[in-house]
Amino acid sequence: MNFLTLGSDKPDYTHPIVQKYNAPAGDNAGLTQDQQIIKVVKALQSSAYASDVEKLRLYYKQKLITLQTVFQLSLSKYAVFNMPSGGLAAWIKLNEDLDVADAIPELSGLGLYQESENQNYDPLRPVSGIRLGIGSHTVEILEKGFEILAARFKLA
Repeated sequence: MNFLTLGSDKPDYTHPIVQKYNAPAGDNAGLTQDQQIIKVVKALQSSAYASDVEKLRLYYKQKLITLQTVFQLSLSKYAVFNMPSGGLAAWIKLNEDLDVADAIPELSGLGLYQESENQNYDPLRPVSGIRLGIGSHTVEILEKGFEILAARFKLA
């Protein structure tokens, strides 16, 4: 099976909730490894942490729902969007294998295509699916990627 990986399933490290728990490098200066572990455990056990994790989960769930809607408007003629129950990646199954090689430069320009993340993609063969990472790219960037693919698929 030949598939394309777009986007990233790495979280958005600039998100305020992630930043809240991502201490600057100097914060642990002078602490022993045991003291650092205790500090992390205390943060993880706080009720604020549990609440923040739920807020972050809801943020990504809403982002995924928005992307599914955008997908329906631009790519639903060519593929099926599989909504995951969790995680930061979705699967797009193409209705028929299609060539996407011509779209790669534009997708790269948006930062959606990374060669290092595409070991399962052979540009000489059509693709049957797309693994879509929703972690660190905005909905607007992912939407532009959908538009690029839709334009390419119209030509097929």
